[in-house]
Amino acid sequence: MRVAAALKLVDLRPDVDPLTGVVRESHRRDAHTLGVSPADQAALETALRIAEARGGEVAAVSVGPPAAEAVLREALTVGAARAVRVELPTAGPHGSASSATVAAALASVVGPDGPAPAELVVCGDASLDRGSGAVPAFLAEELGAAQALGLVAVSAAADGAARPGERGELHAVRRLDRGHREVLRVPLPAVMSVEAGTAELRRAPLPALLESTDGRVETALAPAPRTGVSGFPQRAEPFRPGPRPLPGPDPSGDALRRAIAVTTSPAGRPPRRTVAAAPEEAAAELLRYLRETGHLRGG
Repeated sequence: MRVAAALKLVDLRPDVDPLTGVVRESHRRDAHTLGVSPADQAALETALRIAEARGGEVAAVSVGPPAAEAVLREALTVGAARAVRVELPTAGPHGSASSATVAAALASVVGPDGPAPAELVVCGDASLDRGSGAVPAFLAEELGAAQALGLVAVSAAADGAARPGERGELHAVRRLDRGHREVLRVPLPAVMSVEAGTAELRRAPLPALLESTDGRVETALAPAPRTGVSGFPQRAEPFRPGPRPLPGPDPSGDALRRAIAVTTSPAGRPPRRTVAAAPEEAAAELLRYLRETGHLRGG
């Protein structure tokens, strides 16, 4: 069974703008501040366990600059059979590519026609920098594969027994609200994302650490990115709604009444509305509502 672990090079100590929430690379960036998120470490360990149980191998894949080769070599030391760094065709600051662009780049490598085809791709559920968690969903769409996101546990075999060479399906557990859990049967091929606490990455043996600098990292060039998915504007920073003008209090009233009028929530709220529609119609209605209320900009 061929398994891929998607890793992202991140700044472990980034600078965060206290007003806008925009995450930027730290000016103190060096080899000690770069690495992978805990969720990506859990994804790599999960991929290694599944490959061992199913008699396969793991390919570690990362979309990023040459500095990402360091984390790929670390993946080789803990048991990955291959390491592939995907270079984006358009140069830009690290992490500036949209989630859809990163997913398309990963799909060009782990897809059926790529240099490292995989039946299962394991990702972290969120990175430390942007943390949108959207790449696994975009990747599943690119590959036409099943998706199971935000998992807290993954079993290599549906019946609990490891069957080398078997394709079949996997069992997974996803966290729900109020402490509930959802058990999933995930058919292959599939894309999974796991939380940071799902698994702890194993320690690399000393001989592998000593030979880590000699690990071979393959390089692949991703296809030119698309302009974006119609109807879904791409953003590279957190959305911050702009201010909306509201009518002020009656200037003829006394100070107390004006203060109450300013600090009290308006009584007239729009009534709740329930819409019963097909998935496509429901998505279009939700987008229309978000645009009307100012939470979504663009076409």
